[in-house]
Amino acid sequence: MASVSIERSSSEPEWLLSILADGHRQETLESQIKPRIQKVPAILRDINSHGDSFDPMVVSFGPYHHGNPKLALVEKLKITIAKQLVLGKDPKEFFKFDEVARDARTYYDEESTARFSDEEFTRMMFLDGCLLLYSIDCIMKENLPEDSKIRNNQMAFISRDILLLENQLPYVALQALMRLNIPGDEGEQLVHKYIMKQATGSVISHHHSSEKQDKDQPPHLLHLLRKELIGTPPPNHEPSMDEFDDWHSFRSVSELKAGGINCKKSSSSSLKNVRFKAQSFHGDLSLPPIVVDDITKSLFLNLVAYEACPDFPNDYAVTSYVCFMDALIDHSEDVKLLRSKGILLNLLGSDEKVADLFNDLATNLVPNPYEYREVKGSIEKYYKKKRVIWMTEMLETHFRSPWTAVGFFVAMVIILLTFVQSYFSIFPRGGGGGDQQRSRAPARKIPYNY
Repeated sequence: MASVSIERSSSEPEWLLSILADGHRQETLESQIKPRIQKVPAILRDINSHGDSFDPMVVSFGPYHHGNPKLALVEKLKITIAKQLVLGKDPKEFFKFDEVARDARTYYDEESTARFSDEEFTRMMFLDGCLLLYSIDCIMKENLPEDSKIRNNQMAFISRDILLLENQLPYVALQALMRLNIPGDEGEQLVHKYIMKQATGSVISHHHSSEKQDKDQPPHLLHLLRKELIGTPPPNHEPSMDEFDDWHSFRSVSELKAGGINCKKSSSSSLKNVRFKAQSFHGDLSLPPIVVDDITKSLFLNLVAYEACPDFPNDYAVTSYVCFMDALIDHSEDVKLLRSKGILLNLLGSDEKVADLFNDLATNLVPNPYEYREVKGSIEKYYKKKRVIWMTEMLETHFRSPWTAVGFFVAMVIILLTFVQSYFSIFPRGGGGGDQQRSRAPARKIPYNY
């Protein structure tokens, strides 16, 4: 690294020069260091209702939660499973993993890896990687081997723990293990199918995924999951900065329905595939379908935490989606409406629980202000058309069912008949106002000559 030399100047104080020098060194270091596997930011972890969403339940992967006594049961199984990989292999092949482990060490916070010697760290990477790949294989087969020491309920929790931010293994370590045990690119395909399955467990429909992988090396599995969820949405018009400068808020699903806006399921499950289209007398808001279950909260919070990492440049797509859904869902009635349209599959329990979940997920989150900007602006413009709102409210009130429609027409007929009856009681037929005046005039007398 080239040394930094800053000449002293009488016009610049020494403390300012030191700040400039330290800042230059910091920028140089950051440009040379690859993105790391970070810990969850305190602003998210310190929320009381979020705490257990970031910690593993049964197994640790990597150094951050290694040695936790609560995870000892599955920890003991790692050696048993790793032996299945070692047996029958040439021991010399495993020397290659030493170099991979040294590279993997640079992905973690130095303070968290300082307690491990090189040998201890390599051993941890190997055992953790073997268990992770073994678990993925079992999950994709949807059944455990007869001689498996892992129970079905434990495997369900392992699947959840695999996708925690602080539980990630560097992808380079997983690749090295796949090459040792799985022929060709079958290992890469297995992992990719697993990620697709996890994505479709949270967001369902005709999936947008392609078989092509990133040209760049992904840092870990959580990164692959985020990419799968976001996908590649259809091309869309990018609004100008002042095209939608007249909207200030957003409305729930129930409020949008009252304004003539219907929600419908998108053709793609990309989180960015949110579209609004104005029709003659109503509007259509297309949303990607989503499954809400016991791991939804943990999954989204860890993706949000990943987007909050300081060394990960991104557009906060998942964070913005969570905030967007929080705006749409205020109460259980909003969840019910989304369920009725096939947009939301509730496996969590009551609709109220789902509403509470999204309201809780959005705590302390700041979305990308330009994400969904065109959709929100178009909805606000459409919603302000009072004529459309009035007509929609009338149709919703009086024509929501055949019986209400019949009742409305009967009421209108009664009102019409009452009006006609009143009119003819005042102005009887055959005796209009003009005729009455003429009949009241004195009759003309005709003289008769006798």
